[in-house]
Amino acid sequence: MRYDGHRIVVLGAGCTGMLAAIRLSHRTRRTGASVTLVNPEKPGGRRKNGPVA
Repeated sequence: MRYDGHRIVVLGAGCTGMLAAIRLSHRTRRTGASVTLVNPEKPGGRRKNGPVA
């Protein structure tokens, strides 16, 4: 596969990283750029889900 567009890597899949990757993919859709989201842990970063007292 031949690829002529830019390759963008977003490090960290926390809230900010996910938002950056989504925005970049929308903004670069017509240019053929590839956006990759990389995170060593599960997506969502430090956000915790659970009951609120």
